[in-house]
Amino acid sequence: VSGSTSGVIVGTNTSTSGFANGVTGVVSTTAQSIGSAGVRGINNSTNGASYGVFGSLAGNGYGVLGTAGNNGIGGNFIAGTDGIGVQGVVGNVSFPAGGTGVAGSAFGAGSIGGNFDATDFGVVARAQGTGAVGGVLGQVSSTSAAAGSAGVRGTNASTANASSTEGVYGVLGEITSTSPGDSSAGVRGANHDTANKGYGVYGSTAGAGVGVYGATEGTGVGVDGYSRGGLIGVRGLAAFATPTGGTGVQGTASGTGSFGVRGFASGSSSFGVFSSGNTGATGIKSFVDPNPVDASKQIAYVSLEGPEAGTYFRGRGHITLGTATIDVPESFRLVTDPAGMTVQITPIGSLATVAVQSMDLDRVVVLGSQDLDFSYLVQGVRKGYLGYDPVQPNRIYVPHSATDTLPAWLTDTQRQTLIGNGTYHADGTVNLTTAHNLGWDRLWTTSAGTGVPSAGATS
Repeated sequence: VSGSTSGVIVGTNTSTSGFANGVTGVVSTTAQSIGSAGVRGINNSTNGASYGVFGSLAGNGYGVLGTAGNNGIGGNFIAGTDGIGVQGVVGNVSFPAGGTGVAGSAFGAGSIGGNFDATDFGVVARAQGTGAVGGVLGQVSSTSAAAGSAGVRGTNASTANASSTEGVYGVLGEITSTSPGDSSAGVRGANHDTANKGYGVYGSTAGAGVGVYGATEGTGVGVDGYSRGGLIGVRGLAAFATPTGGTGVQGTASGTGSFGVRGFASGSSSFGVFSSGNTGATGIKSFVDPNPVDASKQIAYVSLEGPEAGTYFRGRGHITLGTATIDVPESFRLVTDPAGMTVQITPIGSLATVAVQSMDLDRVVVLGSQDLDFSYLVQGVRKGYLGYDPVQPNRIYVPHSATDTLPAWLTDTQRQTLIGNGTYHADGTVNLTTAHNLGWDRLWTTSAGTGVPSAGATS
């Protein structure tokens, strides 16, 4: 049949029954060859704006519907080089916006709404608008969807190792512009919850890898956390018990002058780094000032250390008629235990006999054999820390696993101490006899059995 009108063959069906057809094409054999079709549309046009098969619907149904039996494919679309297998368009000058270019639905357990296979990209989605558009929109609309549901899920079965510039990704988002606007993101996760539940971005790893990893190739920031509400920009939570305790946030510095974790404070009452509990370190604690006479050097003073949580104040006084009174500052009185006070008096300018007649958290009374100036140092112990025992159960230096090695960040003295007390062998491997005698090996097994991964080597 041939002709030059807009419809050479027109099939009309006035039935109101389900699955009524204007035109039906049937391949009756059950052993047909590859490429057989009940209905085939061929369009020899080369203008790029025509269709081999065109389906339209006046209502809310489907312009084209394809169905298949078990393991079949409802629609299979193949395009030549540089062509498009499936193109969905909605919202041009003739139709209202808000529709869906391509929609895939799956209702059975383990089924897939859309499956696209390609040598390079299974799906390429482009957003042409100028508003808050998205190339891909994934939605889970059910409020009773099971745990693990995802609006968009990407999987990758590759076992290839990452190169210096590329890794293997389940989902990859890229900003291709070299001059993007502020707050641009290759991948963004948003959580609209207002009840302190859920995460904007959630990353997890089943082994000893990294749940979320951020890196920068230039002078930027690998991971940046910002809180507009004034609460927490970045929070690290160690929720599981391991032999040595978990780590909420870990920073590692491997280069000279590098910082594992660095905090900035711009106000006199702000803190670059703050701990709500105890603060520990295996090395020294310093304040660092610039050298006022040599720009190539800096001055690093070391904090005093001792077996107590000490408090102090100091100053100078004068003995008049054989006596002097030192008033205790309120700040010292408010934080110091009354049972831990000591006082040192040093005469200035002449030899003299001096003594402390009395001392408490209100005043110190000093006696002297002659009238003269003196310096004083009054020390105490912070409230709540009287009787502090510096010898504690080992938590910091317990190996994380049987395959651990001596950590590289230890000082030579610390390394020799851990070899001497039997934690490690001289070759840096774990002393399994010590680990068994102290029960560390049982903790490793318990940790692995409850899904809490070993932290691995710390060197």
